[in-house]
Amino acid sequence: MCASRALSILLILEIFNKAITQQCLSGGKQESIFGWMLRGHIYKSMTLNHGHECLKVCRQDNRCQSFNWVISTNMCEFSDRTKEARPVDFVPDPDRYYYRRGMNRVPLGSIPELPAQTCEEIKASEEKAVSDEYWLQTVESRPPELTHCNMSTYTIFSSSSAIPVSALWWYDKDVASGETTDPSNNADMISSAFWLVGGTEFKITRSDDPQHTALLKTIGLCLSGETFRSKITNYGDFRNGKVWSKHKCLGRCCVHYGGQYQTTEGFKEAACNGEMQNASSIGFWCHWGAGDGSVMMIGGGGSSCNRADHGIGITEANSPSLATVNLVEKDFGSEAQSHNSIKTYSLNLWVN
Repeated sequence: MCASRALSILLILEIFNKAITQQCLSGGKQESIFGWMLRGHIYKSMTLNHGHECLKVCRQDNRCQSFNWVISTNMCEFSDRTKEARPVDFVPDPDRYYYRRGMNRVPLGSIPELPAQTCEEIKASEEKAVSDEYWLQTVESRPPELTHCNMSTYTIFSSSSAIPVSALWWYDKDVASGETTDPSNNADMISSAFWLVGGTEFKITRSDDPQHTALLKTIGLCLSGETFRSKITNYGDFRNGKVWSKHKCLGRCCVHYGGQYQTTEGFKEAACNGEMQNASSIGFWCHWGAGDGSVMMIGGGGSSCNRADHGIGITEANSPSLATVNLVEKDFGSEAQSHNSIKTYSLNLWVN
């Protein structure tokens, strides 16, 4: 989505399209991933004869969420997290395979012996987590405390300070990068949540707003359960300079505005009703006039609303495209041709 000087994607969930084998053991669905490991969360290890003994020990320990099996040494490394909870710690290792406990795994945060650090971590770890009280340990030196977690809140997940001419943010980038845990960080970043986490709505905030007030929030099930990448890319393949539209938007969603939107770059036409769409809309893959385009146009567009190069992922070229000759493109702004790129804040994308 939001290729903005901040497609800021926080909460993360890493990609796993490597060699994945699924096994059914004793009625519980398990998952082994060869050539990968979860680092940083090992609380005990032991030498065993084979991986099935690892699984047996793991099942007898409420703290065990997953384990790494070290092939060369027959070592079992037990972890109190899963790759879903900590995707940035899920890394390649040719001498290991990762195994996520399936049957009778104790949910993260459900007992004091297995506290989470944040509510977001529980939400990432537990697919069916509901708003309730959970055990959190936010400071390691302090004991866990029961804390209410609202699991219906938004999850931030992407940020970039420039749309690469190859359009990698939209289509191809499949490795998380940058600071993915701090929405106040004014820098590029992208989390695998961008292509892995489905949702119903999204919102946009500014990195300089500690309250994360929505500048724009969609309504009406805009994402319909899709990931943001699938939402953006299902309108077509616009890699390598392919033109995406002419005098129209290929799609749109209804929105509500708030916070500092009136003084935020890219929102200049938020109150303008135009030929292309009304003010209370965000349009996808829009174009108007001599090359003015945007991947996400905020507010109205057309001759009465400053054409179409306002919003997120804005371009100025002979035709609306990415990676064309003499193309001007920006993460976000009120006019692509202007050279006044905003460097004091980023825009953050959150999905609910």
